[in-house]
Amino acid sequence: MTFYHLVVFTIAHLMITDIFPSSTQALAGAVFNTIAQLGSSVGLSAIAVISAAVEKASPYPDQSPAAIMAGYRAAFWACFGTMLFVAFIGFVGLWNVRKLGVEDDHERT
Repeated sequence: MTFYHLVVFTIAHLMITDIFPSSTQALAGAVFNTIAQLGSSVGLSAIAVISAAVEKASPYPDQSPAAIMAGYRAAFWACFGTMLFVAFIGFVGLWNVRKLGVEDDHERT
């Protein structure tokens, strides 16, 4: 498991703990895990398709190191662009998350 997965899983489970009532937290965690696995498999497939398409369309001979490197570079930039998009969405989504177990002033009244 990569560092990315550890951070995403930890933050997502904290949000699930905060948002959902205790009776549905297990279901919410299971749904999140299923979606995360599905997203990983679709993402890896999309990056493989991008890499293969760029490698095939490159002016270099098929399966040459230069053609393979062109595919890897395209895959890298696709991952980088996706990472920027996800970081922005995560920043916006986590903007108002509060600390768990800390009582709000509004909750006491």
